[in-house]
Amino acid sequence: MLSKLSVQNYKSLADFTINFGKFNVLIGRNNTGKSNILDCLTFLANSMDPSLGDLFEQVRKRGGYDHLVFGGEEGKEIKISIVASLGLDEFNYEISFEKREIIEERLTLKEREEKRVLYEGKDGRGQYFDELKRSEEKYSFGTSTPTICYLKDLKRTSTVIKFYEYLKNWRYYSFVPSMMRLALPVERKIEVEKRGEHLAQVLHTILSDRSPSYDEIEDVLTNTIKETERLLSPLEANMTTYVAVKEKFFKTSFDYYQLSDGTLRFLAHLAVLFNPHLPTLVCFEEPENHIHPSLFEFLVNICKRAKTQIIITTHAPYLVDWVEPEYVRVIEKEEGRTMLAELDKKELKKALEEKIPLGELLFE
Repeated sequence: MLSKLSVQNYKSLADFTINFGKFNVLIGRNNTGKSNILDCLTFLANSMDPSLGDLFEQVRKRGGYDHLVFGGEEGKEIKISIVASLGLDEFNYEISFEKREIIEERLTLKEREEKRVLYEGKDGRGQYFDELKRSEEKYSFGTSTPTICYLKDLKRTSTVIKFYEYLKNWRYYSFVPSMMRLALPVERKIEVEKRGEHLAQVLHTILSDRSPSYDEIEDVLTNTIKETERLLSPLEANMTTYVAVKEKFFKTSFDYYQLSDGTLRFLAHLAVLFNPHLPTLVCFEEPENHIHPSLFEFLVNICKRAKTQIIITTHAPYLVDWVEPEYVRVIEKEEGRTMLAELDKKELKKALEEKIPLGELLFE
């Protein structure tokens, strides 16, 4: 589980640190930097996936280094550091880079009372801990791809591989209903894409695998969306599939043309949270969009009970009403810099004792 993120010079995160729990709700006005926090995590995860290009391909996708670095000052370097616990192991990963190359990178492991550097280096050169020889070995790699992406291929670095697989499987979602209103070729897809792409294929895959997850998704959907009786994943003669539901009082099903934006977005959240291939960290951007406030309680409770770590951003006070204060992180901005606001615990406790809803309190 990710417990801490520290960033320097990434977009508005000029000098920013935040601690996380298993469930986290980021609130704040527009343009305070909530999305930049999620994007920083996504940047880190995508940099670990060779199929998505090297680290600087991720920079290019964000408009280039001058769009990514705080203040557009290309002479500054960007630093990202995270602390994460996997079982009894606590990892600290640090990476810094500038416009054209990775400058420094380090991964350390704290196991019980012992702390060990798994690898560290500068300008593509350094040393790693060989777990078979129990010795330090030198490496020399390039400066455009994180060293961890090379070390993962060595059989002598199983602890590094464990952390790499964890980090690579972080996911970010901001669902767009139009991306789910499609009939798609039947193809095995095990996870929903960030905009909701492949939702129909994912549901069909879960159904074809006879996974209990399909029944769980259907149960939540039929118990929360009024008059919905069944979740369908039809197989057409041309070997396509799509999202559909059967409603009470109607003989024919409602397909993706007829389903509301809110139903599609709610279903996409369920397809992520009940997926057998659950990401190691899930980031949801404004899950309240298109969804009726009466469903916020269900959505929050599902996130709390999820078998993975969840971070969401929201502008909806009614959603925050269902969140305990310890899960909330208030994000503000001063002089272009994203800041973490401290809540007055005494005032907060007093207000809650007076039955003022948390969402209303934070809105005020």
